[in-house]
Amino acid sequence: MFKGKYLVQCKRWNSSVGEPAVRDLYGVVLSENANKGIIITNSSFQSKLLNSLMVRTLN
Repeated sequence: MFKGKYLVQCKRWNSSVGEPAVRDLYGVVLSENANKGIIITNSSFQSKLLNSLMVRTLN
């Protein structure tokens, strides 16, 4: 099925998830040599963050 290491963080926040949370997970993914990092939230992600991620994904 899926091979490799996947790291998952769950955020139960009242406000939207911002760049610091994503940066922190990215650092852990790099230090743990994981294939992917996944953030799951009951909230939403800041629109500025989503725009930034879209630009990085498309480049």
